[in-house]
Order: sequence, then C-alpha cells, then structure tokens
Amino acid sequence: MNETDEIEVSISKDFANPVKFLIIISLLIPTIATLISKKLQIGLYILFSIIILMCFVSLMWITRTRICFTGDEVSVQRTIGRRKKYLLSDIEKIVWKRNKTRLMLNENMTIKFKKTALSIDNSMVGFEEAAAFIKERVPSSKIEYIDKEFK
Repeated sequence: MNETDEIEVSISKDFANPVKFLIIISLLIPTIATLISKKLQIGLYILFSIIILMCFVSLMWITRTRICFTGDEVSVQRTIGRRKKYLLSDIEKIVWKRNKTRLMLNENMTIKFKKTALSIDNSMVGFEEAAAFIKERVPSSKIEYIDKEFK
C-alpha cells in the first residue's frame, strides 16, 4: 500500500433506500387521506412531518458519515461538520471485538484517541481494507482482541 492510498469506511448506501421509501409513504398517506375525506388532515400532516424529519436526519447520517485512513492519519467526518484529523500515533487503544454466532462473524473495532473514540464494524463498506491497514500500521501492543462465541 502506498502512502498516498486512501481507504474510506462508510455506512452502506443500501440502508438509504428504505428511508427514502418511508419518506415517500409519509408524503402519500396524508395526501390520500385528505383527498378521500375532502377535509384537511392536520393531525396526519403533523405526525408524518415528524417522521419525515427523522428520516431526513437518518438519511444525512447514512450518506455523510465517513472515516478515511491515509498514510499516517485518520480523518473523520460526521453528518454535518468539518473533518477532524488524528494521527495514528495518537491512538491510545483499539478494542477489536469478534463475536462468532452460528450464522456469521460480527466484528467491531473501537479506536480510542485521547479525547474521542470512533467505531467501525464489518457491516460498513471498506471495513476489511481498514482492518488490514490498522493491523499493518498500528503496533500490536495497542490492539486488544476480545473473542466471543455464541451458540
């Protein structure tokens, strides 16, 4: 891997499709109810506007959250805000949990810096590349493995 290579870990965009569907349904239900009853359905509009607002926040969270590993730094961009950059040397500890069930292996990696912590798991896009990057660049003394098996 070159120093200029960038590995990006983000939430799968497939999670956005059900949220978009829920927004469309939330727009259609009060509109159809108003057309059928020929009265303005204020209660339904208020209820579904709250649902739509929560969906937009979820959509922003899904599409904007990303973690990038480049060279000797980690940059994190949450939903709305600037990118925060951390050096790999600032990592205090990495807790790597591996839970094995009958169906699959779930992995979760919590990277702890001095004041913040971030977490990535194997359902995120780019997790395997990031895990290889971390194993290669971070000393093994800072990585704590926790293995559990559920039957």
